[in-house]
Amino acid sequence: MPECSKCKANVAAHARVCSECGAPMRSDSLSAPVPEENEESVHQLLLNAHLLKIRGELESAAAECIKALRINPDSIEAHTLLGDVYTSQGKTEDAIRWYKLALDISPESRKSQDRLDEILPPRRALGRFGFPIPKLNLVTLIAATVLILLVVLIAVVLNRPQPSARDQLAPFSTSTPAPSNPSVAPVTTVTPGSSATRQVTEPRIDERSQPSQTPAASDAESQAINQLNSSNALSNLGLRVTDFSLDPRDSGATVTFISATGKDTLNSQAVVREGYAVLRELFAQNDALTAATVRVLYRSTTNSKTSLDLVFTGDMTKQKNSQLNPETSSYQDLLAAFDNTWFRDDLK
Repeated sequence: MPECSKCKANVAAHARVCSECGAPMRSDSLSAPVPEENEESVHQLLLNAHLLKIRGELESAAAECIKALRINPDSIEAHTLLGDVYTSQGKTEDAIRWYKLALDISPESRKSQDRLDEILPPRRALGRFGFPIPKLNLVTLIAATVLILLVVLIAVVLNRPQPSARDQLAPFSTSTPAPSNPSVAPVTTVTPGSSATRQVTEPRIDERSQPSQTPAASDAESQAINQLNSSNALSNLGLRVTDFSLDPRDSGATVTFISATGKDTLNSQAVVREGYAVLRELFAQNDALTAATVRVLYRSTTNSKTSLDLVFTGDMTKQKNSQLNPETSSYQDLLAAFDNTWFRDDLK
């Protein structure tokens, strides 16, 4: 029977490490694998060790593990379980040694590696040049945070676009057209997701006349609306844009138009296709736009009162719009290109 060169203990002929001190054995001392009947004995000893550990009898559990290692010094489970027992006893150094011995025998042992990682002190993070990153106290963290916020604020102020840059698109406007002549009738508009209504005014549609603008509207806004309404693409569809405004937060805008569909033809497919057509023309006329929101209104007249009801709204990016074809794209493709869509409840 081979003898350990370190502690001089007798070791099984097939052992890779000494069951007493854990020292590695010479490769020429290795022989045949553990017989099957010995493996069964090792299995039974480890079962006993598990039960003893659960009961809190840690010394007896460690003894069972040692017996198993004397039969099969290469048992990964015995090494790991013995490390668990030492961990429960608070013998951290002994536990680390037995976990490392298990990894020496089987480096791919995930269980042993996990146990070792749990009890080893955490490694300090290294900086770019390999030096440990110093721990920061609360005062230092607050000061660093304030400094970063100050730098960001200065950068935002210095890089704020000049007012002339916005003139490429229509300025943001929340105003509603005001009555300027007797041909204007009251209109009721509905805010999405709310049953509340508000009275605004909308000029009557005359195919021979240009859309009237609010006196407070800028030249850029009026020009954008006139360009859309004078385009052949929207004129052929019978669509009329009533409002256009720029979102000052990004290169986006909101465009509102009146649907050309009648009562019998008003459905979700119709308004989605109309909304796509308006956005397609809007992106073609405004290169600076990257995204836009479309709002579709439906006009209904009862006696002398004209109502404009919001029936659909959705967002679309210029990139998605350019990937669609008005002649070949299906309704599902058009609908999928919209984000944050909303339909009136009765719209099918």
